[in-house]
Amino acid sequence: MAAVAVATVTVTVGGTMATAGADQPASGCTYASGSNPANQPAVSSTTPQVNSTYTVSAAVLNPNTTIAFSDVGPDGTSVAIGSPVVIANGVGTSASVQWTPATAGTHRLYAAESGPGWNFTYGPTTCAVAAASSGTGSANGIPFLSGL
Repeated sequence: MAAVAVATVTVTVGGTMATAGADQPASGCTYASGSNPANQPAVSSTTPQVNSTYTVSAAVLNPNTTIAFSDVGPDGTSVAIGSPVVIANGVGTSASVQWTPATAGTHRLYAAESGPGWNFTYGPTTCAVAAASSGTGSANGIPFLSGL
């Protein structure tokens, strides 16, 4: 058997506006309908917010694979999440990257697994990202901004 180089593939998914379906919660993340959650990107929080950082992970299902994560935001634009992760002989493990959503609204997360002669895309995991908390409050009736 000849050696085959592992290709790095970045998934670009776009063309349609990402919108929440009637069965999607106001916040949190849900898997694609009828999918096996083990194959879908998982997010480290059930209530993601703008400008906060979360871990996005996916199971590695094949040996000698590259996992590339992407996010289709509320405007329908697809962007890579982190750099592709190369896993050699990692079946049964997972790959992960850090994700900091910059916009509120519905985001669709994908994990693309590629290797010698095959490509699979898992997702979407749909996340309703809330606006960042304002960081305001009051003490004794006097308004203030926290973190200054």
